[in-house]
Amino acid sequence: MELFVYGTLMAEPVMRSVCGRPFDSTPATLHDFRRRRVSGEVYPAIIPFPGEKVDGALYCGLNATQLALLDVFEGDMYRRVIVDVKTVSGWRSAHTYIMSPTYRHALTDETWSLDGFLSEGLREFVGGYPGFATLGEEGDRNDDH
Repeated sequence: MELFVYGTLMAEPVMRSVCGRPFDSTPATLHDFRRRRVSGEVYPAIIPFPGEKVDGALYCGLNATQLALLDVFEGDMYRRVIVDVKTVSGWRSAHTYIMSPTYRHALTDETWSLDGFLSEGLREFVGGYPGFATLGEEGDRNDDH
């Protein structure tokens, strides 16, 4: 399965912590969505927004167990949907996580950048994001269940 990521999951240490390993990726763009920082947090969310686009990465080769772990990690604030993203080799369908409508009030107008997150927010995120605690000991994260 393929997964479009646009935020903290683009950071290899985060993806490895959740899924047990890094993945091959290719640059990808999601059209008609907006990425903004979540209020009081170092991470972003995306929502549908005509005319804007979100640059990110497309991971390939995820299995059902890893997607289930990502669902737990992302929690209630996000919901997984299928989107079409543009890559250098054309359009591809992929899973991604968008902000649930219930939480949209928490989205700020501040843009989010991977470089800023890596230099200023990664340590805080790994130490404080509740998704890491909910994962607990999930066993082998590379199962093909």
